[in-house]
Amino acid sequence: MRLTKYALRFTQYGLLFALLAACTETPQVTRPPVHLRVADAAEHTHVLERLITAYTHDHDWVTITIESMPAETAIEQVHQSQIDLAVLPTAPDQNRDKVWVSGWAYDSLDIIVNVANPASNVSLAQLRDLFQGRTFDWTPFGGSGDVIPVSREASAHARGLFEERVMGNRAVTLNAVLEPSAQEVIDFVARTPTAIGYVSISQVDARVKVLSLEGVLPNAAASASGQYVLSTPNYLIAQNEPQDDLREFVIWLLGNEGQSQLSQTGLGRVR
Repeated sequence: MRLTKYALRFTQYGLLFALLAACTETPQVTRPPVHLRVADAAEHTHVLERLITAYTHDHDWVTITIESMPAETAIEQVHQSQIDLAVLPTAPDQNRDKVWVSGWAYDSLDIIVNVANPASNVSLAQLRDLFQGRTFDWTPFGGSGDVIPVSREASAHARGLFEERVMGNRAVTLNAVLEPSAQEVIDFVARTPTAIGYVSISQVDARVKVLSLEGVLPNAAASASGQYVLSTPNYLIAQNEPQDDLREFVIWLLGNEGQSQLSQTGLGRVR
């Protein structure tokens, strides 16, 4: 009888302990701080900042810094482990560079004019004539005034793409204004009624007007499908296949949430 009494009391204590244990909060696992270094060689720093803000909101142990640099420098620093991840405007040469690579986004080069310009569409041939100096004024487009082409510095990827696909590697007129950044192209076109320039779709703002090219207005879908002739893929590279926190970040960038946020900037999704 006494044994039964003790056994019952032991069972009661056991149940009480189990109940208390169930009511106790599960301790949160604190992950050690992680710092990831990202290189931007595609002039998408503002896009990356937006994505990083969204990512680190739910991954508060991760800090991510961005540094703009030329593509060759980014590849070199990835090899030297000075950079964890880089965004490139063209695919790396795998025979030479030997890096992990993945498609990330589709960019498009938008043709921009002043908001007062009546033009709405331009063909590749017309665009070539405007930048070669063969079309001197805006009369054929219903406007007036001397055309002022605005191009980029010789080392800019945007200029290389423009000259390859629009100019057919012909020279832009010597009268063109050269600007060192997309933002400065936009600033110049916004304040100059007869100017015309080109910038990444992710850079465009309401101060300028985007022209259709060959009847296609650039947007995320047109870039991803290849309908817009000045669209081009962008890439992520790393020294090796990403692991640990870098892998989590890359999966997020290529997943639905990261790609949805990316498409809101005008860049086309790869997934």
